[in-house]
Amino acid sequence: MTNQNPPFDAATCHNHSMTALLQYAKRNAHLDVTIPKDTPDSYVNLRDKGDFHSVRPFTYEDIRGYPMVFLTGTLPFTLTNGERQALYRYVMQDKGLIYGEDCHDHNGNRGGFHAPFREYMREIFGKPLTTLVFTHPIYHVPFTIDTDHIPYGDTRDHAPLEGIEVEPGRTGVIYTVNDYGDVWNPYLTYYKPERRDPAYRIGTNLYAYAITFYHASP
Repeated sequence: MTNQNPPFDAATCHNHSMTALLQYAKRNAHLDVTIPKDTPDSYVNLRDKGDFHSVRPFTYEDIRGYPMVFLTGTLPFTLTNGERQALYRYVMQDKGLIYGEDCHDHNGNRGGFHAPFREYMREIFGKPLTTLVFTHPIYHVPFTIDTDHIPYGDTRDHAPLEGIEVEPGRTGVIYTVNDYGDVWNPYLTYYKPERRDPAYRIGTNLYAYAITFYHASP
């Protein structure tokens, strides 16, 4: 996987986000969550240390064992054939969930991640991302989300989530342009609780949905 990202540690930023989200899910939804103690290295970090302009290749072994793979970025990226096969196996064999999120640039503009992510998911799973119906569990379990007011993300986008149903009754890919990852990050202190809490609630629903289906391969 290759990418051209701004010169800051976005991987560490989103590791903080995931730690905070899991803490919220454990505390407020009583989900059975193990919080890693060593951030960020306790996560699968696909970014090479010391080089924030490239992302090292990943394999199925890198992502197996996790109920959700969080793919986010700002600029265009490519996936190798091996990486595409790894994602397909992870979703179809392990019942894992790919959560994709378009991360805005420093000026609040939507970046180049959006188009290649959509195209790769269509290529890998044979169908395009479509808007999730408001009866989808992602809006109801464990928290009820007001679908007339989808939670805001980083730049006040609040579009309905999209997904790909990979088999009857199971969504294997979920995608948003709302950039919740930044809002989850407790070190970005300019987000007020009334903005942060709804984002945590829909993030908790994402994680709850992932662990509903996931089973690790032996």
